Amino acid sequence: MEFKNKAGLEVYFADHFDTVLFPMLADIYYREGDLARARKVCEIGLEHHPEHEDGLFVLANVAWKEGNLQEAEKHLKIVTRSGSPHLRARLMLVEVQIELGRSSNTVAESYKKVLEIDPGYEPAREYVKQVESARKKKQAKKQAKKKAQSPPEIPESETESQPVSEEEPDSLAISPRLATFTLVTVLKNQGLYHQALDVLKILEDKGENKERIEREREEIQELLHMSEQ
Repeated sequence: MEFKNKAGLEVYFADHFDTVLFPMLADIYYREGDLARARKVCEIGLEHHPEHEDGLFVLANVAWKEGNLQEAEKHLKIVTRSGSPHLRARLMLVEVQIELGRSSNTVAESYKKVLEIDPGYEPAREYVKQVESARKKKQAKKQAKKKAQSPPEIPESETESQPVSEEEPDSLAISPRLATFTLVTVLKNQGLYHQALDVLKILEDKGENKERIEREREEIQELLHMSEQ
């Protein structure tokens, strides 16, 4: 039986619903744009092999194409939690979570799974580094605020020499290599409007799409204005 062509796979799958080869046929349907058949083949195959990594990955692609990002995220999480060295699934999980507006901490944890396989993947290293730096700064600010509000144990003049700014927004040292419209979306969804504007400035300096930059800037400035009211 020839499994390299669609017809051969269809005949074999029709007689062997329990075959581990089902992702091959599902992927053919997916690439042809036949999402309904791709989903059906995956669902049948996964009934027999519920943790089949390639089957889950194809089904995640189908769900993403259909616009069901939450379902795609669910399937990809199963793959990444299994410890499988499925780099494409780990990278896709990051993209899906960014589109879903997941927190920067959640995205960073998914990027860490990418680094487990590819420690040299620069976008992941930069993102994780910036998130951890921002977290440390936030913790330091909370500790300083708590200390400032507690009964003074040192002369008041010394505590007043280092005031804690309540209005200064957390800052991220954005690397030009990491500056993308996707990062703008992540920062915007997390309410980090000043940082999002900084990324737009970097994109502007890099000569990226001016119209999109202006649209994003206007939207962010409006959100920033609303948050300050």
